[in-house]
Amino acid sequence: VPAGHGVVAFFVLSGFLITWLLLAEDEKTGDVSLKGFYFRRALRILPAFYAFMAVALAILLVTRRHVYWGQVGWILAYAANYYDAFRGSAAGNGVFSSLWSLAVEEQFYFLWPMAFVALRRRRRLLVGVLSAAVVAVWTYRAALVLSGGSERYLYRAFETRADHLLVGCLLAVLLKRGVLVRFWSAVSRAQWMPLVPIALVAASIYVGKIVPGYHFAAGYAIEPVLIAIALVQLVSLSGTAAWRWLDARPIAWMGRVSYSLYLYQTIGMGPYVLPGRPTWLRFAASIAATFVMAAASHYVVEKPFLRLKDRRSSPRPGPIAKAGAAEAA
Repeated sequence: VPAGHGVVAFFVLSGFLITWLLLAEDEKTGDVSLKGFYFRRALRILPAFYAFMAVALAILLVTRRHVYWGQVGWILAYAANYYDAFRGSAAGNGVFSSLWSLAVEEQFYFLWPMAFVALRRRRRLLVGVLSAAVVAVWTYRAALVLSGGSERYLYRAFETRADHLLVGCLLAVLLKRGVLVRFWSAVSRAQWMPLVPIALVAASIYVGKIVPGYHFAAGYAIEPVLIAIALVQLVSLSGTAAWRWLDARPIAWMGRVSYSLYLYQTIGMGPYVLPGRPTWLRFAASIAATFVMAAASHYVVEKPFLRLKDRRSSPRPGPIAKAGAAEAA
């Protein structure tokens, strides 16, 4: 999958999961703790991130490569996406090249929970606001394309990628509200149906290669919606014969270490592993090195903080939930 489209899927899934967790907390406790949300996100993201930064900087210094300290500053401020958008990858260290998408995620984490808390009691309005925001981003991005906007900016800026996250948010709210039940049932009826949106995404990617302006103006609007549909289908059909492999232990393990894989891919797949050796050998060694580093990061750095996060992730019932329990009693 071309890297840019992998990121689209990542954003849609992220928006969906974060919103689903917020909805679940609201249902369970009658409230949403912003303090608890940010605390859990910090435990999930920051330890592995800072460990990666330390390892990456050590490699750059030991191998006597020039360090772009300005880039490091933008990364630590979770604004790497705008550094890359304005300066370009040539003005930075490639080992940090994937961190722009983490910056988009952090900007989303900062804004979306507060908007959710403000609108969580009015779910119909929440659907309307999310839908309007998605269309607004579509319109804004298309206007940038038509006015000759930089592709580098269109690819990395938060305001040009926010709709991908918001499509996932909207999907979670729609499912919780029971909206479009007949549609979801119809498109998840047969095991082969997820192949339809996946094939349409592939076709859209191809069209984007041959039609100027399509990729950012239209492809970026269509593909997240198709990915959202495929997501529902795959969840619905995950226990069937054709899709049972999604629950296999190696796939589940890759999911558990996926954050560390995301971080360490640029080291493992960079110019640091077996330089000067045949391409096939370097490729195999790079894959192995990436998984080894990701596993070490997950078990040594992530897991202790994840255990702490799990202990703090059971919020106490809020006043609405308590009142409901008392009424039921």
